Amino acid sequence: MPRSPLIPAAAVLLVPALPATAQTAAAPAVAPSINAELARLLSSARMWEAKNRADLARGALDKILTIEPQQPDALLLLAQIELRSNRPAEAQRILQRLRQHHPKHPATRELEDSYRIATQDKREMATVRMLARGGNEKEALERLQKLFPDGPPQGELGIDYYRILAGTDAGRPRAIAELRRQLAQRPDDARLALVLGDLLTDRPATRAEGLDLLYRLSQRTDADRKTALDIWRRTLYRVSDDPAYAVWFERYLQEVPDDDIARQTLAELDRKREAHRRMLADPAYQARQRGLRQLERGNLAEAQAAFEQAMRTRGNDAEVVGGLGLVRLREGRHDEARALFSRALQLDPEQRNKWRSLLDTATFWGTIARARLAGTQGKPGEAETLARQALARQPDNADALVILADALVAQQREAEAETLLRQQLAGRTPDPGALRRLVTLLQNNGRGAEIDPLLSATEARLQTSPANAQTLRQLRAELLTRQADQLLAERRASPAIARLEEALRLTPDAPWTRYTLARAYRDLGLPALGRETMDEGLRLAPNADMRYASALYLNSVDDPDAAAA
Repeated sequence: MPRSPLIPAAAVLLVPALPATAQTAAAPAVAPSINAELARLLSSARMWEAKNRADLARGALDKILTIEPQQPDALLLLAQIELRSNRPAEAQRILQRLRQHHPKHPATRELEDSYRIATQDKREMATVRMLARGGNEKEALERLQKLFPDGPPQGELGIDYYRILAGTDAGRPRAIAELRRQLAQRPDDARLALVLGDLLTDRPATRAEGLDLLYRLSQRTDADRKTALDIWRRTLYRVSDDPAYAVWFERYLQEVPDDDIARQTLAELDRKREAHRRMLADPAYQARQRGLRQLERGNLAEAQAAFEQAMRTRGNDAEVVGGLGLVRLREGRHDEARALFSRALQLDPEQRNKWRSLLDTATFWGTIARARLAGTQGKPGEAETLARQALARQPDNADALVILADALVAQQREAEAETLLRQQLAGRTPDPGALRRLVTLLQNNGRGAEIDPLLSATEARLQTSPANAQTLRQLRAELLTRQADQLLAERRASPAIARLEEALRLTPDAPWTRYTLARAYRDLGLPALGRETMDEGLRLAPNADMRYASALYLNSVDDPDAAAA
């Protein structure tokens, strides 16, 4: 066998572990050629052991121990071979030698762990493996840590430790990271690379990395090529329907050209790749993908145009049909959406959950739309029926509850409506629409004194979003404005102005609240302050309503020129 190139640092590591003074004294007596020979023999022994040729590994180790009888790395590897050969007594004798001559050497600690796991803790280690494979991750990790209270073991047992750890979802990231770190430190460790490659091929995100590692191992003379190819082959058959892995089938066949099953699978993948290439070049498929992208961006007109183009030649493509259904759903054309989702379900039964969910959504919102329309058309009985149908599907839906409440009020069933609205507002997510309707109901029934406590009780849960907080401010402002109107009617100007000013702090862009406050200032003989109030409104919200309110005020103070400006 040709000799491997020697790395001086590696050779230095093979000097027997002695106290520092002894090493200094002994160093001149060890010829560089002997160190080189020890390194070559140990490398050869590890290679044959990795290839499951214990006989040839023993031969190399015997030569090392003839040159240096207490060489710790050679003794460790020999003991590990004895353990795998079910000769624990021989391994124990070697452990005694290591304890005697190298009590603090890493090889001694590693063999102590290996011997313990192969003998007295053998059953417990098997239990840990069984728990990890069975999904009992928590117990597996707890028992593994008890087996190794001082942390992960070293060497081959450490590799086994991390293999078990990687079998758990919680431990996998740490195990993979540690194995990668160790391989970066020991790139020539073929057994470590094989374990890491095997683990990486288990998950889609790391599978290509694992296959690349197995490929490189198959090219190395010091690695277990047969095992690497077996793992490679097993991995490929897990992804035999994915054209993305065709290149790995091609590489595998370069190494194992007589694997007929792999060759047949590659031929099928080539057909799929060609079909995929033709599909990507199909203008109708491109239109479908464009439609899906535009739909995701909310561009309904562009999405509709793309889906309609795709429908001309891909009318049986469920994604095209369903995509057009989503356009119709977002446009509020619920009946058309339902028909399209039903068609998509027929075309693509494998995704029945997806299409049935969309079908239910279109049915629900279609019912809501019909209920709302019935309410606006003065058909409260029909609106109530439809709203209750919607609530049968989604009992907590706020839109359906509000429509039902409106229908009940229209039928002079205020008490039922109030109960319904209060139940909604008592829930985890009070609806601002329900709050507004309850406020209106209380106001219309002369129960305005109950409104402020209601708003205070709901405030904390409505402040969870800016839109809800804005609704709450508007309701408070409306309450203050109504109170001010009552006070002005009673000629109590001072408290009325205080409420109007507070309402403006809540909703500064409300034109008619400003107009009412400006007139109150005017009636107190402060027309200039009223004008400032309207001018401030124009600066904040120069819209048509604000300009109109300002013009009315200026006319009321005999300033028609400014009103017309």
